[in-house]
Amino acid sequence: MALVRLVKDIIKRNKYLKNNDYSFVENKDTINMLVTYGKLVPLYLMPLRFNGEDTEKNKVYVPKTIIELKDKADNMIEDLIKKGKLTVYSCNLDYKGKSLVPSSITVIGKKDKEEVFSEKINIW
Repeated sequence: MALVRLVKDIIKRNKYLKNNDYSFVENKDTINMLVTYGKLVPLYLMPLRFNGEDTEKNKVYVPKTIIELKDKADNMIEDLIKKGKLTVYSCNLDYKGKSLVPSSITVIGKKDKEEVFSEKINIW
């Protein structure tokens, strides 16, 4: 119950969120509260359009604005795949402290083990 009050208080005052600081998100309950209040949304690491799975293992939770940035990177990857310029897709995550919200996501495309595309998306 104390966690619920704390998260509601943080959301109400935007104590951390206005500074784009997700350091307080250290457990799934906090993520769920922030999702409920529309402050975080699920992002698929391996997009469903690339045959990614709709599982928790394939998701991270990020601010809504990050979805558009990741989609742009995925569109570029898709174009390179269609042109035969890459064959491997991956996402690397960076975290700060104990936060479960990644501080950045790097979308990487490779062909024959050589990096062809890399886009780092800073989250916080």
